Amino acid sequence: MNFILFLFLLLGGFSSCQFSSITDKVPLQLHFLDVGQGLSVLFEYEGRFALWDVGSDSLGFLDTLRHYGVDTLEWVAFSHWHRDHAGAFLEFPKSLRSKDIVLKQVYYTKDTAFGFVSDSIFSILKSFQIKHREIQRGDTLFFVEGLQFKLLWPPEHPIYGGNGASGVLYISDSMSRMLLMSDLEEKEEKELLQLNPNLRADLLQVGHHGSHTSSSIQFLSQVAPKEAVISVGEKNPYRHPSPETLKKLNLILPDSSFLHRTDLEGTLKCLWYKNLGFWFK
Repeated sequence: MNFILFLFLLLGGFSSCQFSSITDKVPLQLHFLDVGQGLSVLFEYEGRFALWDVGSDSLGFLDTLRHYGVDTLEWVAFSHWHRDHAGAFLEFPKSLRSKDIVLKQVYYTKDTAFGFVSDSIFSILKSFQIKHREIQRGDTLFFVEGLQFKLLWPPEHPIYGGNGASGVLYISDSMSRMLLMSDLEEKEEKELLQLNPNLRADLLQVGHHGSHTSSSIQFLSQVAPKEAVISVGEKNPYRHPSPETLKKLNLILPDSSFLHRTDLEGTLKCLWYKNLGFWFK
């Protein structure tokens, strides 16, 4: 059980009956999908779905969505154009054509690192007349009433490319806060903190698959996560996550059981009860 939720229940003195009535409410489900060396987070709430990144291509991503009963996506947001975050969208045309998947909206950040993946995605969006728009710091993505999905990065200026353009999504309610860091690296982490000097998060998606180029000790110390997720491929050629990053996380987190990894545990499921807390199932 999440540390915050545990304390809330303990200090609030809830009876088991009261706890049962609270958890009977429908939670936001966050599925940190096991997409190998990549990132994809599937949001699920009352039979509705949205995606933050889609992982790499050639991994049967649409089969994964079918497994979760996804037939309509409220939106897909691409943190940046790197193949391990956006490549699986190249699998979508067949399902869009057959209407096995209905996609309402696509969002993408101002990433200057255009190439095959971005060109192919824009071609798909045009072909199927899917609404799409650029997002940046200050924009919000609606999915669940009472939970804010807000972009903290990238800013409008200056213009970034590649990992530096990675969208950072901040999800919050009155009780809990979460940061999806995508592939943001140390230089941009510092700038992010300058823009958000009081930034905190209870749950952190660790940047760039746990690479040594992200998650500086200054960043982790300020954000002070109580739980963390690393989306990373088993035996990946980059040797992510780096021992250096793991060491820093172990200094910040309550203990090693609060660090979750897709290469060791597969797809991770987190239940978020609005204004109460969250825990990994």
